[in-house]
Amino acid sequence: MANKRFKIIYLELTNACNFTCDYCPIDQQTRAKQVMPQSFAENIIGQIADGEMTDFLTFHVMGEPYMHKNLCELTGYAEAKGLRVRLLTKGSVLEDDRYQALFDAGLTRLEERFRPPND
Repeated sequence: MANKRFKIIYLELTNACNFTCDYCPIDQQTRAKQVMPQSFAENIIGQIADGEMTDFLTFHVMGEPYMHKNLCELTGYAEAKGLRVRLLTKGSVLEDDRYQALFDAGLTRLEERFRPPND
């Protein structure tokens, strides 16, 4: 690996989440809950890869990346462009077929956080 400008770049595919955890500021944000369009995400991923900005791309910031319907496709696209994808999820919406599809797409690393939400 060559020295890249950034060690890791985080890409927020969505700021929507299916949890309301007391430690997370997501409910205080004023922007609308949205999902990034696949073409826009691919454009960003392409720029990151083509600009050789990092080796590691993490899908996570405020939202639950598993809520993005094109998560598997975006993972495959990024991995094919030479980026090592790390996916952070709360694991509440893991489905066997989609779980397998992520690894079939070349997912480098899956991290699940099992801290329970507030009731």
